[in-house]
Amino acid sequence: MKKVLSITWDALLTSSLEELVNFKLLLKAGLSGASIVNRKFILESIDLKKYKLYCEILIYYCKFDIEGLNHILSYIRKSKDPNIIQLKLITEMRLIHRKGSIEFSEILEFENVLTNALVAFDLPCWLKAELCFVLGNLFYDKSVYKKAQDCFLKATVFYNESKCFKCSVRSKLKYYASISCDKTNLKLTAEYLPLADKALEVEDWTTFAVCLINVSKEFQIMKAYSASLHFAKKAILNLEQKKLFFKELGLCYIQAADILFELNRTVEAGNYIEKSIWIENEYVNSALKLLGKKYTLDYLFNDELGPLPSWSERKLSHQKNDQQEKIAKLGNMEEKLVNLLSIGEKSKHELIESIFPWHINAISKEERFKNLVSRVRKKVPNTLIFHNEKYQLLGN
Repeated sequence: MKKVLSITWDALLTSSLEELVNFKLLLKAGLSGASIVNRKFILESIDLKKYKLYCEILIYYCKFDIEGLNHILSYIRKSKDPNIIQLKLITEMRLIHRKGSIEFSEILEFENVLTNALVAFDLPCWLKAELCFVLGNLFYDKSVYKKAQDCFLKATVFYNESKCFKCSVRSKLKYYASISCDKTNLKLTAEYLPLADKALEVEDWTTFAVCLINVSKEFQIMKAYSASLHFAKKAILNLEQKKLFFKELGLCYIQAADILFELNRTVEAGNYIEKSIWIENEYVNSALKLLGKKYTLDYLFNDELGPLPSWSERKLSHQKNDQQEKIAKLGNMEEKLVNLLSIGEKSKHELIESIFPWHINAISKEERFKNLVSRVRKKVPNTLIFHNEKYQLLGN
């Protein structure tokens, strides 16, 4: 069966290393080995020479091949083809990013060059987006988060204009990551949920999973455990149905296990740990070891994590120190209040009508709501605020 290949910039820019190598082989063979799903679009809109060259650049970048990137940069500098020359700046930026030894002054120079290039040259939108995105990564790695945010936001706009919608959601995710690093106490549940929906729509499963993991963690911090577990399981269900057993699924398993341990549901937690161990990835292994440290699970500190005996055979008992403070779990009504506010700010009237049954009289509803807010503030301090006649979660 011929491989179905979609020759778009979005497909190329969101490919894994393995997928990029397949692109290279099929492009080299003149596309004869593939069923092309967008041939008319290619003939009208894609410069295949530039497409092939950028595919090579991305392969060397993903391989951390400095010599390969230098070789391509040398070729571009000697070229007289204006379309090829357009790739000079992005190649230089990707090369310096991979070297990892860039000075902040050099990043500022790239910023100035890029600012001028965006105005002076007629660059395609996808390339403008890539330039902004890589510059954002350079600032991000130097912990200059406000400049990184500006870059990722510009990249998101350019990706959308070039119909690179998967790239767009990934850039938006990096924008939110920059905000989180800059303001660590900020809650972004109301931002992550619509982005997860958009990622699901364009089938960007990595962004989808990361968004829901972040939402789950935010609810977990607020001790809204039902909501936290719901979003972790939602991510797991979608990834398992698509048979996408990659890093993010392993991290979803570990997030679900973490919540279940807090709820003392150790057998269920163990099932998720067993699943995560089969996903061989350094990030998953690191997360497992952190989980092992948090709950004193010594077997997770092995240098080589392999298949374990069944959880029931091990009869793991998760026991906390008697003197350790009990977790203040949110009740059903308290969690409902938090869930409503995670979507956005609400007036007192909107909250009362959403939470309490219609047949309760107004005075009773008012009193119950006052007590409900008080309980949430006591269990999760400094989270629920009242501003401009509306209730909201800090950060939303």
